[in-house]
Amino acid sequence: MTPDPAGPVEPRIDVRLGTLTSQRAPRACSGNVDRVVISLIELSGRGVAGDRRRAPTVPSARRDSSHIGRADSGSDTYHSGMRRRRWLRAAVCSIVLIACGCVGAVERDAFERQIRARGGGLVDALPAAAFEAVRNRLGTGDIQAGVVMFVAPESTQFRLVLADQPEQVTRFLADHDDLSTREPAVHLRVRSPQRPSELDDYSYRLGAVSAPRPVRVSAFDDLDGECFSLGDVPGLTRLESIVETARARSGLADGVVPVIVVSRFGRDIRIVADVTSARSDMIAEFDSAGSFLRIRRV
Repeated sequence: MTPDPAGPVEPRIDVRLGTLTSQRAPRACSGNVDRVVISLIELSGRGVAGDRRRAPTVPSARRDSSHIGRADSGSDTYHSGMRRRRWLRAAVCSIVLIACGCVGAVERDAFERQIRARGGGLVDALPAAAFEAVRNRLGTGDIQAGVVMFVAPESTQFRLVLADQPEQVTRFLADHDDLSTREPAVHLRVRSPQRPSELDDYSYRLGAVSAPRPVRVSAFDDLDGECFSLGDVPGLTRLESIVETARARSGLADGVVPVIVVSRFGRDIRIVADVTSARSDMIAEFDSAGSFLRIRRV
């Protein structure tokens, strides 16, 4: 075994606390785990050998003795050694399990940070899968929507506020006070194919579409001017590129994209991506083809 240039690590076992310590704190969670486990195994091996040498042989006469309750120092030493060996083996197994769990946690945290930075599951295939599922539910090939919202997991901090925010987006957000989710989700406010004066909300996640949720429509709502065909937004086939462009244009080093909204802004259809960080929130706007237009600070 190659010596450690920073000095050997001498494991000490605190019997009262059941913990393993060393003279030198490791730099990382798994940095000295191998050496600690090897040291424990060697210590366990020496304990086994030492106990076997020290344990006296019990004479046959004493083994056959009927004085079962009499104290036997040799037997006590033997059983004490057995208990010590079992304790050391349990300590080795505990250290190995803790090390594996720690390494796995670090890898998972890094993986989740990377996923959140890239949109948290807002991938190119998500819009097509959601739209196809809703088409099958409605039994129509053309869906008219007023608002489409893509929400990434753990999206509880977004603020979608614009100076020219459309009324239908404001109403949609007012009707959905909690859009947080543990998996990528798509929310759609859809015009009923059979009754064009009615709107229903649908949610798509994990390959399934929710039941329709009726929406209250006012006499002042201009559904003809607010709704659009999903086929008129080809930019949604490039959802990942929109996420990456929004992050790059924001200039926020730790920025993430928790939500993307599609709706009419006046006569034009826009794709709006929220970029949020611990220090700032910004809104990136794209046209219906997915071309970048502008970015604004909220």
